[in-house]
Amino acid sequence: MYEPEIGNILMNHYKDHACTHIHTDPAPKGYTHVRANVLLKKPQEGGDMIVDNEVTNLEKNDLWLILASLENHGSTPIKNGERLVYSFGALVKDEQVNKILQDVQC
Repeated sequence: MYEPEIGNILMNHYKDHACTHIHTDPAPKGYTHVRANVLLKKPQEGGDMIVDNEVTNLEKNDLWLILASLENHGSTPIKNGERLVYSFGALVKDEQVNKILQDVQC
């Protein structure tokens, strides 16, 4: 049996010159892939998040949420160091995501 709502946890370790290409993550029909990320280690330069073509400077211990199947996202290249990201996420029913988004816009 496939259970689409079970989440997963990742530890992403990126070394000098690495970046994450701009992409969206897959989600089955009726679900949104939602991820929360914490920056545990920051390089001297780069490693910042890009969401829908907007670069956001991140600092150590910053937490960010991404609708990974809806938003184009990635990261800038790392220079002089490494980046360590703790990432956890799950597939959330679209109607629940839409309700939360409506509540936030009020």
